[in-house]
Amino acid sequence: MSSLNLNSLGVKKLNLRKLEVEYVEILSLVPNQYNPNTHQVDSFNLLLKSLCMFGFTQPIVVRKGTNEIIDGEHRWRAAGVIGLELVPVTFIDLTDEERRLATIIHNSARGTHDLNLMKDIDTYLKKKNVDLNKELLKEL
Repeated sequence: MSSLNLNSLGVKKLNLRKLEVEYVEILSLVPNQYNPNTHQVDSFNLLLKSLCMFGFTQPIVVRKGTNEIIDGEHRWRAAGVIGLELVPVTFIDLTDEERRLATIIHNSARGTHDLNLMKDIDTYLKKKNVDLNKELLKEL
């Protein structure tokens, strides 16, 4: 397998974290107000079917301290619909700016996006002088 040149992505260093999964009460998690994905009935029904057939294949990513969902809100909603009381979660530590950016990046590869919300988040991050790679945002 060949390796990717991180500089070509505008990434200065690789930031890998050791992730631990724990099961938490579904009602303790909070949806993310900055999630750019919109709800599509067909894809949600497919997710429900997958969750019933295979269970969780990846944990929900949650911001430590706030229990706000960073990635996996549709999985969280689907788990609630089928009546699960506990869901697998990985907690990560993020600043407010990192949370907004992570939410866009983690959620932009799937679903239908609220483009106005994505613009608002981008504008906010620029006002805060957050160092964003313009090429990366173009891909979003």
